[in-house]
Amino acid sequence: MEIFLIYGGVIVVLVVLGILFYLRAVASRRRMRCPQCGETVQVELMEASHCSSCGAPLKNG
Repeated sequence: MEIFLIYGGVIVVLVVLGILFYLRAVASRRRMRCPQCGETVQVELMEASHCSSCGAPLKNG
């Protein structure tokens, strides 16, 4: 009986951590728009500084 409580607690902790990591990943997404070619680039957990298509500096958009 105790073993089920331990495994149940571990599963609950893992599910809660998974939800928190997912919410952090969604909240950290940024969309950048290239001022020259107009392409939209979506980055996660970092800032892109140049467009991957034409190499122009990016601005937030």
